[in-house]
Order: sequence, then C-alpha cells, then structure tokens
Amino acid sequence: KPEAQIPVINPALRTRMLDFFGEVRWKVSYDKRTEVLQTKEQAMLAEVAKSRLLVPMRCEGTMQKKPGENQLLLAAIKNTAGESYTPVFTDITEFAKLYPMKEWGATVMTIRDVINVNKGVGIAVNPAGENLVLKERAITAIRELLDGPKEQERAQEDMEQEGTEQEDTKQKA
Repeated sequence: KPEAQIPVINPALRTRMLDFFGEVRWKVSYDKRTEVLQTKEQAMLAEVAKSRLLVPMRCEGTMQKKPGENQLLLAAIKNTAGESYTPVFTDITEFAKLYPMKEWGATVMTIRDVINVNKGVGIAVNPAGENLVLKERAITAIRELLDGPKEQERAQEDMEQEGTEQEDTKQKA
C-alpha cells in the first residue's frame, strides 16, 4: 500500500512502554535492577525512534487556497506546573481519547519531525494512556539513536578515505 494508506499502529512501542512502566512501578529491590531499568528504557526509546506517530492538528482560517490565510496548528498540552508539551499518539484509539475527530485532524510524523516542531519543554506520548513524557535527556538519547548510524557511516568513510590516501602516499614514495 502507499505509505499514506498504512494505518499508524505501534504495538512494539506500546509493549515496550508497558514493560518499562511495569518495572518502574514494581515496588521491589533486587541486584541489577538499575541495569534492567536502563535496558528496558533503551529498548523503549529505540522503539520511539522507529515509530510513526499521530500528531493532532487543525487548520485555522478560511480553508481557501490563498497564501497566508490558512494556518495549520499543532496541538499542545500543559501539565499542572504549566509546562507545555507536544502530544503524540501511537494509534487512532489513543488519539481519540483527547481529540475528537470532528474537531481535529492528525498528521503522521516521525519522532525526528516531532522533535523539530516541538515548541514546549517536551513530548508526551499517549498522554491519556501510558503518558510517556520525553524531556531533554530522553530527546537527546533519541537523537543519538537516530544519528548514530549516520555518524558511524561517516567515521567508516573517513577511515576508508585515510586508508586510500596512505596507500597513494606509499605508492608515490
């Protein structure tokens, strides 16, 4: 199917969130609990990095095709401390818990896109469900997951380039 027709569902992400939160909320102490929590958190963030998410939006204006008259607005939510977050959803069921489809549309974004348009202090995944709150530390970790392969490829290319230059120098000598 064309990508626009593929429904947004993220069962692996939901499973990882539930697994992580279950471990965090489990009131028990055991050896290596810290390592287990870190491993589960990393697995969850890796799923966030791979996910396609629904972001609530609506059009303000006349809906005419005149430049400057229409403005697409992305939703924002606030916590009790007044901090603003960009809400994102793993699927339409979670989306509909907060945003009626008659009033709100949705756009599909990767987490990289959401990070780039985020205007708050963080991102809230399924705020009426699991409520995974991503702030600066988690967003940095996700960026590293997203950029990691590119950095490794660049480093490999640099090493190959240096090797080629050294071979050229040896042949000239």
